[in-house]
Amino acid sequence: MHHARSGAVNIAYQAFGASTTMTSERNLPTAAEYDWCTTTKIGDGDTQLEFLDLRETRDAGLLEALYRDLFLPNFPDPDEQEDPGDWSPRLWGDPAPPQPEQHGVVAGTHVNDASARALAGFAFVEHYRESRCALLSYVAVDKRLRQRGLARTLFERALGSARKTANADGRPLRAVFAEIHDPAHVEKKNDVIDPAERARIMAHLGARLVPIRYVQPALGEGGERSDRLSLVAFPQHGEHTVDADVIREFLLEYYAALSVSEPADDPDLVRITAELGSGPVELVPLDNTSAGAKPLR
Repeated sequence: MHHARSGAVNIAYQAFGASTTMTSERNLPTAAEYDWCTTTKIGDGDTQLEFLDLRETRDAGLLEALYRDLFLPNFPDPDEQEDPGDWSPRLWGDPAPPQPEQHGVVAGTHVNDASARALAGFAFVEHYRESRCALLSYVAVDKRLRQRGLARTLFERALGSARKTANADGRPLRAVFAEIHDPAHVEKKNDVIDPAERARIMAHLGARLVPIRYVQPALGEGGERSDRLSLVAFPQHGEHTVDADVIREFLLEYYAALSVSEPADDPDLVRITAELGSGPVELVPLDNTSAGAKPLR
């Protein structure tokens, strides 16, 4: 999505699309149990998935396969696309803030074997180190493996990687966010998945709406801002609030990563800051609203 790179696009709001093409019709697992630990192979016999931490595996070919088999089918809008050249510096390099550090997990069978691999899903989480926040930027699962908890496992693993890094730096995460299409502003026919269904999926993962009229900065040179998105947050410890200062500091860093030169003076961000007010911001259940945010205060 986004960052100070041409053509970069952060589209967390298109998460959970079903992949419609694979490099072949290799058999994917018909059933599996997805653990929450560090084990990479789970299940028994031929029914197993491998989970690979992309930060620990410098495999450009695997990134290309992920891009071809999972990313493009689920994120088809050219104006909302990144490519492996955007991902690799954030996964394997050391980008200076405000550019985020990227964490990613891919699931599939024979993941390390280019001649036999079949990819089942992936998730990317971005770590914004100055604001100590994370952003779920992409999640996609092959349609044959949806509704089995795989999206949740991918998200939790990618987020766990970001948490581990943040904790090791002595700067634990303060909040986790994502962007989704606002069902009131995006029609079903214009999206890979019905935006209302995506909101329900995100609610199942624990997301709640941040009650602001959200605007995403342009994702690349020549692009336009989007007011078709909602900003959501994942409560970290069961709480249903996020401090206004935490949201504001995340958006300042995020806007800067998207090449907004003076984020504090940006008209949209100035308005959002006013809507946030001060102190705890009460998050709104996604199943209680079909759209974009009506500020509560």
